[in-house]
Amino acid sequence: MPRRWLCILTVAILGCQSAPPGKPLPRYSNLDADAVRTILAQRQSNIHTMTARCELTLTSQNQQAIRLDGLLVMAPPDRVRMRVWKLDQTVFDVTALPEGVWIETAPRAASAAPGGPVIPPTVDAARLSRQLSLFLGGFFTSPGLTEQTSPNGSLLFRRDESDGASVVCDVDAATAAAQRFTLRDSTGKTRFSLDLSNYRQLQGIAWPIQLAARDADDSSEIDVEFSDVQFNSELAPRAFVPPSGAKKQP
Repeated sequence: MPRRWLCILTVAILGCQSAPPGKPLPRYSNLDADAVRTILAQRQSNIHTMTARCELTLTSQNQQAIRLDGLLVMAPPDRVRMRVWKLDQTVFDVTALPEGVWIETAPRAASAAPGGPVIPPTVDAARLSRQLSLFLGGFFTSPGLTEQTSPNGSLLFRRDESDGASVVCDVDAATAAAQRFTLRDSTGKTRFSLDLSNYRQLQGIAWPIQLAARDADDSSEIDVEFSDVQFNSELAPRAFVPPSGAKKQP
């Protein structure tokens, strides 16, 4: 996968004003694939910046879970930062820029409750960011997108990568809303999926309040619920400056 697909997860150290509860998405009838893709592309183009607070639940392959708080900042298509903490102690901080990805990690902060679950948060966060980048970073506008109708009536949009992998997006045609992104390897096996649900119109922009990311390789999960979502506001000058302890990934 191109490195830029690893980039849409971000956080910064700035406050967010509470967003209104929002409204349900409008419903359409008899939209064809081209019309749905046009709506999705327009929604992507409407988002220049996004900030949000989030609550994350990380579940390891042995079903141990930890609940964390986080801040997310995005400037599509390729600037993201996410800082996640528990009890005021940073667990990890991911900064994704066009020139690379920086990660600061405090491994022992990822333990909670008796026995402390062992969760690889930075790996899962990187994969989650990859899928979010597809949601916001031009998946529906770049050349090479194909589509077909699934047995349940939803639309399936697919993009093949140069390494043989592919990304498939399941879209509800009635609301023109992406429901799931699935990353498949060159053999067609699912490696990672991202479910998007509870869409609301916030400040006139369609956004999923809940995400569920699942790693098929180790059965770990990340569930995210957003709050205090703000779009197209001015970001702090250092929103995408990696912390001093962050290390650039190879």
